[in-house]
Order: sequence, then C-alpha cells, then structure tokens
Amino acid sequence: MDSRRSLLKKFALGALTASTNSKGAFVFGVVEDIAKVERSGDKYHVRVNCGGPAVEGFLGDQPYLAGGWGYSHGGLYFKCDTVSNDYGIPEVLSTLRYSCGAPFHYRFDVPNGQYKVKLYFVSPNELYDQRIFDVVLNGEIALAKFRPHPVNSAVLKQLDAAVTNGQIDITFRSINDACLLNAIEVEQVSATVPQKPAPRTESTRGNLVRARHDDLLISYYGDWKTDESSHASNIPGSALDLTFKGSTIRWVGSRNSDHGIAELYIDGIFEQTVDTYHVTPSLNETLYEHSGLSESRYHTLRIIVSKDKHPNSTGLHQDVSAFECKQPFDAAAYDADTAFREVAVLEAGKKPYLAPNEWRPVQNAAVAPEGGVTLQDGMFRTAFERNVAYQVDNWNMKSTWTTWLPGANEGRRMAGAANILRWVDSPFLRSNLNSLVASIAARQRADGYALPYPDSEMGKLVYGANNERKPYDRRNFSLGLVAAGRENPSAALIARRFQDWLYASPYVNTMLDGALGIMGDQPNLSMYHSAQGKPDDVIVREKFWRQNWWLDQLTAEQPTAICRFPLNRAHSYVIAPWIAYVDTYRATGERRCIDAMLGAWQAYRDHFVHLGGSAAICEDCDNAYPPKSYYLTKHTGENCGGALWIEFNHRLLNLYPDQERYAAEIEQTLYNVTLANQDASGRLRYHTNLVGTKDAAKAICTCCEVTNTTILARLPEFLCSIAEDGLYVNMYASSSIEWEHQARKVSMQTHADLPKATDVSIKLSLDTPAEMKVRLRIPSWATQDVSVSVNGKRVTKGAPGSYVTIARTWHNQDAIGFNIPAGFRVSKYTGFNRDSEYDRYALQYGPLLMSLVGETHLKVRPQDLSGKLSPLSGGFCEFKVEGYPGCKYVPYVRIQDETFTSFPTMI
Repeated sequence: MDSRRSLLKKFALGALTASTNSKGAFVFGVVEDIAKVERSGDKYHVRVNCGGPAVEGFLGDQPYLAGGWGYSHGGLYFKCDTVSNDYGIPEVLSTLRYSCGAPFHYRFDVPNGQYKVKLYFVSPNELYDQRIFDVVLNGEIALAKFRPHPVNSAVLKQLDAAVTNGQIDITFRSINDACLLNAIEVEQVSATVPQKPAPRTESTRGNLVRARHDDLLISYYGDWKTDESSHASNIPGSALDLTFKGSTIRWVGSRNSDHGIAELYIDGIFEQTVDTYHVTPSLNETLYEHSGLSESRYHTLRIIVSKDKHPNSTGLHQDVSAFECKQPFDAAAYDADTAFREVAVLEAGKKPYLAPNEWRPVQNAAVAPEGGVTLQDGMFRTAFERNVAYQVDNWNMKSTWTTWLPGANEGRRMAGAANILRWVDSPFLRSNLNSLVASIAARQRADGYALPYPDSEMGKLVYGANNERKPYDRRNFSLGLVAAGRENPSAALIARRFQDWLYASPYVNTMLDGALGIMGDQPNLSMYHSAQGKPDDVIVREKFWRQNWWLDQLTAEQPTAICRFPLNRAHSYVIAPWIAYVDTYRATGERRCIDAMLGAWQAYRDHFVHLGGSAAICEDCDNAYPPKSYYLTKHTGENCGGALWIEFNHRLLNLYPDQERYAAEIEQTLYNVTLANQDASGRLRYHTNLVGTKDAAKAICTCCEVTNTTILARLPEFLCSIAEDGLYVNMYASSSIEWEHQARKVSMQTHADLPKATDVSIKLSLDTPAEMKVRLRIPSWATQDVSVSVNGKRVTKGAPGSYVTIARTWHNQDAIGFNIPAGFRVSKYTGFNRDSEYDRYALQYGPLLMSLVGETHLKVRPQDLSGKLSPLSGGFCEFKVEGYPGCKYVPYVRIQDETFTSFPTMI
C-alpha cells in the first residue's frame, strides 16, 4: 500500500516519460524533474500528452489510478505525420489516444471547484466517412456529434466544469469511426464549491427510479428530435434501447392525435405493440409496463417506431419522457471495466490456467474427411473449380493489401493450395506451394520469427494501419503454415518454430491490444491440434488470450458482449476466438469453454445473422450494430464474417453431429454468402449486399478473399462427417466419398441437384458386407417429413431439422432413395431499414435466399405470394410473379450484375 501511495504521489508531482526499448515497445518511467502538475496556491493544473510521452510541458500519458489522474480503456494510436495548428505544441498533437470499442475516459481526482478543460484534437484520417463522436463531461454531453475536422488540423475546444464530487470525468463515445484525443489540459480557476446539480434520476413509485429521456444510458438509432421534455420520432425504423436491471420496466411518454403504433421488445424478443394515439393530448403517461423479469441478469428494452397507426391518426410519432426501472445499467461500461481489469492480469502474466494433468480431452463425435471426396457436376464443383482458377491466376498478385498485410497473402496462398491439393492434384499449385514454403524457411530467423517485416510490429504500440499485422496478418500466416504442413512437412516445422518464438517473445502478454487483437487467438489451438502440437499451445493461450469476463457474458447469451466488445472494436471477427475456445474445450475438457460457446452461437445467430446467413455486424464504432438492427444499406454482410460463421458451426457440428442446426447454418451460408460472392472467374466480393447491386468481385487479397478462398478449397469436407460407427451426410451434392470403416474400404456415391430437383439417390460400394449406421440429414427447410427407402423399400422417415439413422448390415450396391420437398417461406423484416408505407418481406426457397429482379414493391399480400409464383422454364429455381411481366425471383446466389432486392415491400 505504501509503495502504491508513493507512486501516486510521483504521478501527481512528476511526469511520465516514455522511451523505446530494443524490442520497439514503450517503457514508461517517472521523471520528477519535469514537474508539470502545476499548483498556484491550492489551484490544480495538469496537462497531458494523450497516447505519448512527456514533452513540451505536458505529462506523459498514464492509466487512471484512484487519487490521481489518467485514462481508462482506449487504445494507443499512431503519430500524425503532419499537424497544422496555431497552438505552438506540434509534438504533443502528433500522438493520440483513441477507441472505437467501448467508450474511453480521462478521469482527474481534483479538489472541488470551478475548472476549465481544454481538449486538443487532430484527426489523422476519416476511414468510415465523417468521424463524429460525443464528448461527455461529468455525465452531461458537452460536445454532441463532434467532428474534429479538417484532417491533420488541430482543433481546440474549451469546456467549463463545476466539480462537487472530487472528480472530472471526460468520456468519449464513438458515433462513426473512432473517437480520439491528442492532448488535455485541466486547470482550476476557482476554489469556490458550486451548487450540486440536480440528480439525473429520481425515486418514483414501487422503489423504482426515473431516468430522463436524455439519460446517456439510452441509445437512440435513426432520426430523433429532442427538447427539454422528450425525445421524439415519426420515422419508421427509428429505435431506442435501454439496458436496465430489475424485474420491472415502464415507458413514460405522451399520447396525441398524431401518434402511431410502436413495437416493443424485451431482450430481443417481440412482446407487443403499443398504440399511443389518442384524440386528446396527454403527457407523462405510463405507455407500457412489463414485470416479472429475472432479477439476476440485466435486460434491454427496445422501442421501434413502426409505419402503422390508428386510422384516425395524422402521424406516426412516438416520444419518450422517461423510463422507470430499478437501475439503468451501462452494460458496455461494465464489460469494459471487467475486461480491462482482466487484461491487466494477462499483461502482468498472472493469469491462472488449468495444468495439463487436469485436462480431460474431449474427442469429436465425428470428423470431417481429410481426403477421398470428389465433387461431381453441380454448384459446389463449379465453385471449387473457379477457386482453383483464382489461386492459379492470382498466385503472384500485387496490391495495397498484399503490401500492407503480406503474411495474410502468404497464408491465403498456402491455405488455399494445401486444401485444394487434398482433393485434386494441381502441379502448378504444388510446385508454387513448395517454393513459397522454401522461401519462408530461408528467411526464418534462428529464433523462429518468420514474418516478412520486423518483429517490432508485434509490439504493444504499433502505429497506423499496421497495427493489424500483430493479430490479423499473423493469424492468417500461421493458419496457412498449419494447413500447408499437411502437404509439406517443412511448413509444419516452420509453424512450430514460429509459435515457439511467439511464446518466448516480449510481446506475447500484449496480444489482445490493438485492432482486432482477438483474431490472433486462433492459431495457438490450431497448432495444438496439428501433428506438431504440444501443451504450450494451450497453456500460453490460456495465460494471454483467455477472457473469463467474456465467457461469463456469452454463457448468459448477452448480445451486448458481442456488438459492444470493448477491446478495440466489435466485428464479425469475434467468431475467430470462439473457434479457439471450442478447440480449447477439446484439449482440456473444461465445460466452461463449451457452455460459453453454445451461448455465443445462440446469441450471434439470434441477433447478428441476416436472413440467408451473412453477418449483420461489422467493424465501425461503439454500438454501430446493435442486436437485431439488420441494416440493409450499411457496411454490413462482410464476406469473411460468413466464412468464420461456417468454420465455427463446423467445429460444433463435429462435436455434436446429430444437431441439424449447425449443418443448416453451414448450408445456408455456403449458398447465400460464400458461393453468392464468387464471380465466374473465381474473384470474390467484399460485402453480401442484400439490396441494390452486388459489389464488384476482386482479386486483391482482401480479408474476404483470404478467408473465403480457404472455405471454397474445403467445400468437399462439409458434405459428410465420419464417425466410428458410420457416416453422417450433412449436405446433398453430386459427389463420391471413400473412407475406411472397421478396416473395410467403403465408398458412397450421391446424386443430387438440390434444391432445383429434390430427389436424392445414394449408392454404397463395399468389398464385404459391413454393419454400419448411415445418418441422413433432414433439412429444417423441408416442408414435411421425409420417407427414406433402401433398395426400393421404405425403412424409416425423418422430421425436418433432424438426422434419421439407418442401422443395418450394408451390402455392395445397396441404394438409398428419398425426396426432400422444398417450399417457399416468407419472413417479415424487423430491422431498422423500414419503409414509410409498407413492410419488407424476404422470400426463401429451400436453403436459398431469393431476390426480386425488375421490381422493388409488389401489390401482393405476403401470405398470398407463393400462390402468385410459377417456375420459369430453363432457370435454376427462378420464378415469375403473376401480374408482373419482366419481374422474377432469382436465387441470390445467381445474381451477378442485376439490380435487385432481397427485401421488397409488399402490401
């Protein structure tokens, strides 16, 4: 305790400086002869160089400690190359602190009184359109929707603060792109203690508190107007979320003759609509009350402005005056606080882990085939061959991406080629794979480091866009080496030595820091489950990557822990470490890991998967993609999110091969994301656009290419799973598979053209009869039970969403036959991109998401739509619409350059 007080005293009276050690990492130290905490009498004065060392009269940055000052949360960013300013402090303004995940804070424990707060901003770029964020001073918005512009020009904002509780808290909350701060100055101007402000919450009936409409814990989306008494909107799709604790929630607002009907959801589940129309205006009414909720977890209330209204209403208005609940709850701040506390333990190297003698490994109940699968005529074979052409044609591509992320480019080539070679031979790919592995071996250092740039890029403070080299580039490079190791033993040895270097490096304890830090988790366990694996792969991962706070929240299926992930920013890439947690469960048998991953699967599927399988969450800023927002016209549907979703579901399917839901997610995502984003030459699109036009397909080594060329190279392994007692058939495509069952060679030939034709025939070939179980997936999209015949005789039937098992002694040329009836499903759109007059609806046929070409609105009731459709001759599942000549529904996977919508409006 004494040493802590001594350190705090030094922080208060001295300055922190930063220097770079031999490994490129910053080392902070206290320099007491640069005293920049100035005091004139008893007046407090602190100047801070955010994200940098002590310089030009400013203190070096530091984490907040009680009794002192500093930041909490937030990452360190790069130096601005050119700074234009009139403030005479260019060096200070060349570094910054930023966050696009959880909000970050600067806190100053100060004497009560009146203060001036100067904030200096320099935005180095605007990656996602205009950079805007809120600055909140002691709980009140001081700069709303602030934009530090123009780029690379310093902006100074001065705020007044009245302190009655001994602290100044300045919070920065992203709206678009990262929020940031370059320097801060806090100066006491008077010791006069101001009057305490009125509390933002007040007690109300039933031991609840009332939170005003402008409480910072209420998140508003869309177009809302505000005044002293309320937030109001009349735009369909405008929404708000309030997270709270307690069993009861009340919405307090007004009724009026221009009010409409609101949709209300609790924890993502639709509860009811509320009609706030009334011929006579009334204020501060309880418009909605919900009781009986769990006291042991937090909840989220969502209100969405709908297009519906009372026939006599003149508008769609909804307004909010207040909410009443036990406690408004800042879930994002809670997660950030617990996460960063745990990160401090990780970085200190003090995280406990399960010792190997306590591991109880869990075997997969079924495994994907390593080889022996041949794709025949059909969509999968076409996609596979296009991917081979892509790899051959673009082996030596040059682009900004390959320069920026060269390890990912090498990983793309290695993983793509190695997985292709599992199923077909390609002398070109084999030769080039071997040459690439040899070149990596030649450059690998004696200590094992193997990436084509300095190892300092793995350090905690990596400036600029290259901060993605540590997690993303290394991940794809390492996974490429592991994949190549199956074809070339030298690659496996390189991977082993590279992982050993990482574990012994001075950077291993800060791997979660920086952009997409969680992505770097996956190679550790992939290495462990390879032929070169060893216990250190699990142990080091548990010590420096495992996040128990996250496991707890995911077990509880809390979607906020996904969309407001506090370590840097949220992204569909949250799935990458989930793959590692499943692999950890297989290695150690720790139930906590798999329970969390089952919760993660449910939360992600329920809140962040578009109809059809694409990702409804992407990188941007804090809270940019709230649960079930399902934006149709935003940076959403990133193709690599689909690839990771497939891989995560495949891991779970191997553990639980009788759970049809995992195979269903793989199937729909393959059809509607992976295959749908490939063009005829094998190039790939970045986004899964669901309205308008598709992205142009590219071959420049984007992240979506790196992940999806590997998925396309692995297409054969998704069809079946091999178990000790037989085979699971997960998807039906014309193909053959050979495997060994109880030392007998068995092969199976499948003929299918789903979903165009719904008949499936399977024939087995065996040298000698064999007792075996063949389990057939009955897709959840089937419109009725499926009867299965063997050698023309009906033997069983299966319900949609299950596996049906045929256990018997099989003979050579035994034949299985069945028909999986496909039909139409119409689903109402419930996300934020609402139309002002009509509801949007999506159409699915079997596993396919359908898109409407030629129209965006149909004067058809959704329940009548299927009766208005008839097949077009010669088309693959194409349907004309009665009464709309020139208009047709086409599978999204078949859309290329057409203008379309997958969510047309209907009456």
